[in-house]
Amino acid sequence: MIPIRKGEIPMQLNNFPVVLYGAGYAGRRCRQLLDNAGIRITFFVDDDKVKQGKEIAGIKVYSYNDLEEYCKKQENVHIILTSIYGAQIYKRLKGIPNITIYEMYDWLAESAIPERTGQNIYSKEELEKFKENVETLKGNLNDEESKKVFSNLFRYMQTGDGTYISDICSTEEQYFIPEVLEYFKGKKFTILDAGAYEGELIRAILDKDLDVREWYCFELSKNNYQILMQNAKENGFRGDQICINKGLWDQPGNLYIQGEGVFSKAVVENKSGEVAEVTTIDEYFKEIHVDLIKMDIEGAEMKALLGGMNVIKRDRPVLAISIYHTIEDFYTIPQLIFKELDNYEYYVRHHSMVFTETVLYAIPKR
Repeated sequence: MIPIRKGEIPMQLNNFPVVLYGAGYAGRRCRQLLDNAGIRITFFVDDDKVKQGKEIAGIKVYSYNDLEEYCKKQENVHIILTSIYGAQIYKRLKGIPNITIYEMYDWLAESAIPERTGQNIYSKEELEKFKENVETLKGNLNDEESKKVFSNLFRYMQTGDGTYISDICSTEEQYFIPEVLEYFKGKKFTILDAGAYEGELIRAILDKDLDVREWYCFELSKNNYQILMQNAKENGFRGDQICINKGLWDQPGNLYIQGEGVFSKAVVENKSGEVAEVTTIDEYFKEIHVDLIKMDIEGAEMKALLGGMNVIKRDRPVLAISIYHTIEDFYTIPQLIFKELDNYEYYVRHHSMVFTETVLYAIPKR
């Protein structure tokens, strides 16, 4: 892959068809950046079936299969990866001849979490606390890759060197790593999707042909929820998809929303903006059995887990919990889960080329 650094857009792109792989937030930002530089995008590619066939700023979104067919007819196609899941996409693209692949991870990282890019992000005290706590956790992890994830994250926090991140970027499907797929093999199961956003989990559900009975989608933001509801009508899911315009917390009530789109989150401190209702896992699922809990709720994971521990202990679901939103989450969330749950296997995977999408997997032992 050829890196494109911020402020260094190669103008020779004007001489070739340019495709952006990833039609989400980063892809839209990249299109605007390239448009300002006078570079016209030929089309987007995205693996999300709901986005395929639609347009972004007049530019159509196609599928991977469409891209393959296009590249058979057109030589020298230049593809820019505008998805944080670039490692997985790159692995697929390597089979297509006559293409040039670029990555823009440094400014992708900045657009995703600007406060966590570059050197000297964390204080010496924060880093020492991280290292001390993580070292005590490693004995609970079931493979060396999980331990390496924590070691590399620590080195990245120290240095800001992105190679530590690219070295641990998993090509496995986020939330459905092989150990999770093996656990649910031949089983019908129910998903609690905390932080459903626009329903992105559907791609993995359909691609892996998972036998999902019920899919409970919790989305805090009203705007995201409206898109989620529309996508639910079109996504081809065969089970029951229940969309809930609420967040998850440690007690029921109302909170305020900060941020937009994928970065929407509940806050207590700033009492302004959109008011959002929150509930607890224990309350909502007191009569509903849960088999898998996926959670990516912008730093509210600890609160949601505390509000759901009775159900988690009762049902013993597989957990796929994001632990990257704060430096403390990397160790406090695993500490809570290790303390409260018995007879589980634990894995940690990092699923992006930037400092996001670190997930703790807890899988019940059989």
